[in-house]
Amino acid sequence: MVGLIMPDEVESGRGRYMVFGSVRAYNFAVPQAPMPSSVVGRNLLRSFTSAGAGLLDDLTMTGTKMTLDFLPGGAPDDDEPERLGAVVASRWGNEPYLVLAMDVPLRAAWNVVVRHRPVTLSAVEGLLRRTRRSD
Repeated sequence: MVGLIMPDEVESGRGRYMVFGSVRAYNFAVPQAPMPSSVVGRNLLRSFTSAGAGLLDDLTMTGTKMTLDFLPGGAPDDDEPERLGAVVASRWGNEPYLVLAMDVPLRAAWNVVVRHRPVTLSAVEGLLRRTRRSD
């Protein structure tokens, strides 16, 4: 069961991931890259939805379709300064919240995801791992 404040750590064949059962729990554990607490605020984020189809969660093997949020504040536009943050998968802005990467340059992460158009979370995780190594 996903913890109220502390994350569950889910281990799969591809690695270990922090999973949160609420925005409050995520924000408590990751205050440097907060997620908006309101649904309206989460819907305003610049997120990746894989053309509205969602990305298959093949990391924790739930088979759930998820979207990507680039936190804090969504992925920066080209005219905004680059910032470091977290890439978090969620069920269309709802729990669970699965942290795919921390301390990544958000614009670079956005650009690589949009360029490659992944359809699974494992593909996203691989792209983000390469982004971290190249910066």
